[in-house]
Amino acid sequence: MLISSICGRAQRFIAGMLVVLLLPISADAHAANCPVKTPSGACAIRSGEYFIRVPSTEGKLQRLPIVLILHDAGQDGGVIMENKAVVNSFLDRGYAVIAPNATKRKYVRVTTIRRFDPTLTLVGGTSSKSEKKYPIKGKDGRMRLLRQSKDRGWYFYTTDTLTRQDVDFVDDRRDVERRGRDEHAFLREVLFDAAQQFWVDPGKVVVVGIGHGAALAWQIACLAPEMALSIAPINGGHWGVPPRSCRPGGRVVHTHHAASDFWPIDGREGTRKRFGQTSLGETLDLFARSGGCEPVPQDRDLQREAYSFETWRGCDQGSSLGLILSEREFDFPGWWFDRILRAGAQSPARSDAESTRRTTLPIPRFLKPKRPGDAVHIAD
Repeated sequence: MLISSICGRAQRFIAGMLVVLLLPISADAHAANCPVKTPSGACAIRSGEYFIRVPSTEGKLQRLPIVLILHDAGQDGGVIMENKAVVNSFLDRGYAVIAPNATKRKYVRVTTIRRFDPTLTLVGGTSSKSEKKYPIKGKDGRMRLLRQSKDRGWYFYTTDTLTRQDVDFVDDRRDVERRGRDEHAFLREVLFDAAQQFWVDPGKVVVVGIGHGAALAWQIACLAPEMALSIAPINGGHWGVPPRSCRPGGRVVHTHHAASDFWPIDGREGTRKRFGQTSLGETLDLFARSGGCEPVPQDRDLQREAYSFETWRGCDQGSSLGLILSEREFDFPGWWFDRILRAGAQSPARSDAESTRRTTLPIPRFLKPKRPGDAVHIAD
C-alpha cells in the first residue's frame, strides 16, 4: 500500500514537471513542432532555415494564410521575429508569419562570354571573379558594403544565378552558369515544410520584402508570381540588369520612402565594385507594361499625413499594381497591413467617402509618361 502510494505521487510529480517543461515549448511559436531545429530556434530544412510564428488555430477549419517576410541583408529571420509590432499585426489578422534566412554570401563568380566584345553587357562583373558587393545599412544606420562570406544576403537571378525557365525573361544568353542558392526553390521548400508541420496553407501566401528582401520580392513578382496572392516590396527594386519582362498574374503594392538613402527613387549607377540599383520608375514601368496596365497611375489618394497611394488601371486579369509613397522613414502604420493583405483579393468598388479623398496632387517626376517611342532603359 505504501509503495503504491509513493509510486502514485511520483507519477503525479513527473506528470506535473512535464507540463511545466513543455509550457515554454508550446509558447515558443518560432519552431515549436519542427523535427530539426537550429540553436537559434529556426526550423532547419535541406536548403536553409526559417522562423515561424502561428496564431491560435483553435476552431480553425481551414488552414491559415501565410505572410512570408524576406529580411534585409546583414540580418536574418530572427531579427524579423523580434519586431513584435510587425509580427503581431499579422498574427492578430489571422496570418501565420514565416521569416526565412538568407545565406552567408560568398564571392560573386562571373563567367564572361566574348570577353573582349565592347558591346557585351556583362552580368555581375568584368572578370571571372568579381568583388562587386551590395550596399546595406548597418546597425549604426550608416551605409556600408555587404561583407562577402560574413553577412547574410539573398542571391538574385539578375546578378548571381539563372535557371533555364527564367533565362528568357532575364537575358538571352544561355551559357551563364548558376551561382549561389536558387531562392525560388528554397522558398517553395520552406512553404512545403511549414505546411507539413503547421496548420498553414502554402497556396495562400503574401510576400513582404524589406530592402534586399524587397529586391527578391520584385524578382518573385516578375518571374514567379504564382507563388503569392500579393507581393509587398519595401524600399527596393531590381539589382544590376533588370529582367526584360515580367510574367503576368502578379499583384504588387510597393512601398517606398521618397528620400531613401539605401534605394534612391532615381536608382543608383553600378560601379566596378558595387551593383547598380534600378530606379523606382523603371521598376514600376517594367511591371506595368508586362501586366498590360496603363502607363501611369490614374488614382492618387491621400491616405494619411505624409503618405500617398497610387493605383494603376487597366491591368490584365489577375494583375494589379499600387504604390505607397512615404515622405518619412516608413514605420509600418496600422492601415498599411490591411492595404497589402487585401491586395490579393478583387478590389472593391470605391465608396463615396473614398471618392471625396481623391486629390489632384501632381504626378511624381519618376512616374510621368515617356515620349512616344521611348524604350525602357534596361542596361548601359
